[in-house]
Amino acid sequence: MIEKIFKDIIENKVFSTLIVAVVTWVVKTQYDRYIKIRPRLYLTSGIVLYSQMVRGMMFFDFTWNMDISIKNNSQHTAEQLNFIQIEGYEFSDNPDKLLDKNNHLEKYNFSNISSTMKKEIPYEELANVVYEGDQRVIYPGLKQNEPSEFYKPKGLKELRLILKYKNEKGKSFYTYYTKINGEERNILFSFNPLVLGRFLTLFYR
Repeated sequence: MIEKIFKDIIENKVFSTLIVAVVTWVVKTQYDRYIKIRPRLYLTSGIVLYSQMVRGMMFFDFTWNMDISIKNNSQHTAEQLNFIQIEGYEFSDNPDKLLDKNNHLEKYNFSNISSTMKKEIPYEELANVVYEGDQRVIYPGLKQNEPSEFYKPKGLKELRLILKYKNEKGKSFYTYYTKINGEERNILFSFNPLVLGRFLTLFYR
């Protein structure tokens, strides 16, 4: 009888120890994946450079160039970086291709990305063109005093980007970046912020 009791105690103790070991392993694995090993990426955008040219007296070509800097402010490498398009993002280049040459970012490192926005405006929409009979008369000046501001893409006035990246365990993280009226903001998420829908643009500006 006593031997059976001791045997049951030992078996229960071994079983309990095994359960504790399994639970500990599961908790540690999930902690490492979701909390401990977490890259933290922050974005900032530089000064917008602008140029315009007339093409064959038919079109005005407007070009805006902007640099985006991404910094990994953590001790963990961020892998598989790619942008998710958000309201106001109108880059002529596919945002997913902007990081082709840099699909990971080492700890405490940064990367600069250059991108271009372009617009084609019909010549007569902007130039002071008047028809006098069959004659096309072009007067000096433009219809818009500041065409670079008037035609500036929405993405440069209210820029919203989401950068997706993974840690070494394959867990995805997100940085939601906004630049509205010159004010920048970075918000880090451990889930895809797009699930927040309209709430995202209303409350995370």
